[in-house]
Amino acid sequence: MTVILRLRFDGRDAVDHRLDMAKFGRSLVGLDHIISKGLFSLAEGRFPAPREQMPIRVWAEVPQPHCVDYNVVVGAADSALPFILAVLNDHISDVAWQLMSFMLSKLGGKSTESDRQLDILSDLMKGVLLDRASERAHVEHIVSMLVPSARALVAPIGPSCDTLQLTGSSGQSFQVDVPMADAVRSRESLEVGDLAEFHVYLDGIISHNNTLKLGVQGEEGFVTAEVRDPSFANDSNIYLNSYRKHLFVMAKPTYREGKLYRLYVMDARAA
Repeated sequence: MTVILRLRFDGRDAVDHRLDMAKFGRSLVGLDHIISKGLFSLAEGRFPAPREQMPIRVWAEVPQPHCVDYNVVVGAADSALPFILAVLNDHISDVAWQLMSFMLSKLGGKSTESDRQLDILSDLMKGVLLDRASERAHVEHIVSMLVPSARALVAPIGPSCDTLQLTGSSGQSFQVDVPMADAVRSRESLEVGDLAEFHVYLDGIISHNNTLKLGVQGEEGFVTAEVRDPSFANDSNIYLNSYRKHLFVMAKPTYREGKLYRLYVMDARAA
């Protein structure tokens, strides 16, 4: 058996070493499907048939305190032929990490990053399929088939934690935050931007779900913003005190068809 990944959920409930049980359960099942079906597909050159028995088993090792942190271990199923593990054995951890980081960056609105990850994954899989074009097309097909599993994997992010960090055995790391998780869950294609400062007009506050209605300088109409700033929970905070006023917010934007769609506010200051 080989430890191939470490997954770490941080923030919100995970600070107290717990997660919403239903969402964590969905995440584990999604991860199992991504690893077992993804590695099978990469090695075999085809996606498994419905109900086909997977020759790879996936285990989760005991979590560590002060977060939800566990190792992912893979090995051959008792009845499995050794072909898949033999094909991937020299770099199974790297392949698994690249597949997951490519999938989550592609579905999570990071197209530039996903292109780079796909190039690296294609290099790792060189020789399994006939040519590079076939390899890239095959990986894209695998991801398209595993979209429901990716949505399950990120289920805790947002409602029960702030981030999921994937770490490979070589130390490479990839993080999924709330904007990316929402992009994975979205039925529409969204692009996630980098953290930036926006000059906004605060037109509305919906306190029960931590959202704002903002007019954003340079943009038409109003945009919904989700506040991830912990200070929003205080009885007196900059958002309540800035109702119908201008302020500057540090936020991650998402875009739909090139237009600003949503902001995720991390901090704010008076204009």
